[in-house]
Order: sequence, then C-alpha cells, then structure tokens
Amino acid sequence: MLSYDFTELGRNGVASPIIYFNTEEFPLFLGTIIYAFEGIGLIMPIHTAMEKPAEFKRILSYTVFLVGLIMLLLAIPSYLAFGPRITIIIFAAFPQNHHLVQNIQILYSFAMMFTVPMTMFPGTMIIEKYVLGWKPGNKMREAIRIVTPILVALFAWSLGEQLGILVSVVGSLCCGPLLL
Repeated sequence: MLSYDFTELGRNGVASPIIYFNTEEFPLFLGTIIYAFEGIGLIMPIHTAMEKPAEFKRILSYTVFLVGLIMLLLAIPSYLAFGPRITIIIFAAFPQNHHLVQNIQILYSFAMMFTVPMTMFPGTMIIEKYVLGWKPGNKMREAIRIVTPILVALFAWSLGEQLGILVSVVGSLCCGPLLL
C-alpha cells in the first residue's frame, strides 16, 4: 500500500480536495468506529485463557495503541495520495491491472472469509443456546455454524452499497452498550 501511496504522491502530489472533517458522513464514521468494539467477544476468552491475566490490561493497551498507529500510518498517506477516490476498500483505488494488486486483493478476500466465521463465533454460540439449548453432541450445531455465515454473507451482498450504513447502525445500537 505504502509503495503505491508514495508513487502516487510523487507522480501527482497531494490529491485534491482533501477534506479534513466530513460533517456529512460523520455519523456513519462514528457508528463504524463503535462497531469495532464487536471484537470484544473475542478478547474476553483470551483474557480468560491467559497464564498471567494480571498483565492483560497492559498487553491490550499496547496492542490497541500499536494497531491504531499502524492504521494511521497506512491511512494518512493513502488519503493524501488518493483523496476522494478512496473507497471502503483501499485496494479499489490502486491500478487494477497490476498482478501485485490482484494478488493482494485475493489474499485479503481469503483473510476476510476465514476470519468472519471466527468473529461470528460468540454470536453463533448464543444462537445455538436458544435453538438447541446446551446439549453437547447435537448434530445441528455444525449446521448452524455453517448456515449462519452463509446467511450473513447473502444479507450483506443483498445490501450492496448500503452495507456501510448497516454497519454504522449496528455499531451504534448493538455495540454502543459494550462501551459502557
């Protein structure tokens, strides 16, 4: 990403117009940021499984700081290079006929496909509880774990361009209480 960003900056300079604060899409931004807290369902089991749970807060703080720093270091040059051409997926702004970009897009899609079921696991467990109870060895459990991500994918696909708004609404209404 950075190589394309700096190549674009060297070739064309800073993109225009650069909008420093977009009031029109700020509510969408806030909802999407809050949605990021949906990952808390994966963090708590890590805390429980730690050998030294007392170090959890320090490690989590360093990790969140490092991830945030990496995101900023990747996002700022991309926005300066591509400006309003930036879309939800940054790779769409890169030249689509280049093999490296195509390979990165394929790897990114595989990463998303394999991590979504993992992030859905806490929610799927709740669905299993209400559909099946806590009966061990129930064969329907595998079916629920297969069907749920497929249904979510079909729902997301049917939304098309409106998916960002759904993420924002879900973040605001469902993930907001996690902040408290």
